[in-house]
Amino acid sequence: MAAASTGSGIAFRGFDWTPLAPVVKWFKMARVLFLLAALALIHTATAQQMTMGEDLLSAGVNSTFLTTQMVNYTADIPLTAFLAYDNSTTAPRPAVIIVPDWDGIGGYEMWRAKLLANLGYVAMVADVYGSNISQGPALPTSVRSSLLMPLMSNPALFRSRMIAAINTVKTLPITNTSAIAAIGYCSGGTGIIELLRAYPNGTEGLRGVMGFHAGRLNTTGTKAVPNNPIKLSLQSGAKDASVSGKAEMVAEMDAANVTWEFTDYSNTLHSFTNPATNASGNSAYNAQADMRSWASLRVFLNEIFGFVPMSNIYTYAMGNSLPR
Repeated sequence: MAAASTGSGIAFRGFDWTPLAPVVKWFKMARVLFLLAALALIHTATAQQMTMGEDLLSAGVNSTFLTTQMVNYTADIPLTAFLAYDNSTTAPRPAVIIVPDWDGIGGYEMWRAKLLANLGYVAMVADVYGSNISQGPALPTSVRSSLLMPLMSNPALFRSRMIAAINTVKTLPITNTSAIAAIGYCSGGTGIIELLRAYPNGTEGLRGVMGFHAGRLNTTGTKAVPNNPIKLSLQSGAKDASVSGKAEMVAEMDAANVTWEFTDYSNTLHSFTNPATNASGNSAYNAQADMRSWASLRVFLNEIFGFVPMSNIYTYAMGNSLPR
């Protein structure tokens, strides 16, 4: 039997729905309200996740003896770095250059610099984009790409801006100029490999470099020269789809007799060290991989700066605290 109109009522297959019309209307309204409530919960959860991530960017920092400041210097363009150090001593100490990810110097890189300063290092976040650029997570994607692509397509330019940061940190009286390291995140992880490849030009005192979730590992520019003494450590997500050129990079480093290591963290995507990363596509924060890669960095720095004598390495490994 076909549906038919019966005045203000509703008839379907001979059944009169008119008495139930208010109930049907109520169910429709309830469904709409439920969907709105669900969307509100999703929005609130996302906002809480972002806030928690941002709050974590101050975790672990002791500001009691911490000095932070911006430092102006020049390469091919004017640059402005972020500097952090422990002011409880004026003694020269090793320095760590941090090469930022593709949004430039932001809260994440500043947080890492403060953590390294608390460990006793001079920490400086290198500027690779220019003093006139308002850098950080708010930098539009289109602007990030326009700033990064010239560096990725011209490794010599990328290297020159990182070397300018090394030369600048060396001018500080609190820096041990023969004990320099560089670390980088995302595109900065690609950058530190290029910095290693710059040896011996402008890399005096650079003992080691470590990259976190670097994407492109091979190069279109100058390869590493034989007997390159700069040590390399790469910390990567095993499921990071942005990683490319690993086999070529390994062959290059072996040919140059570089001491290198490559750590893949299972079930780990891109940007895994940043608590403020919103999980989407190929990117997600991974607390375990973050913790383990940070521990690897501390061991790596202790090793290249000679803080752990080989005669004592097993003593330290069995639980005694590593020296600062």
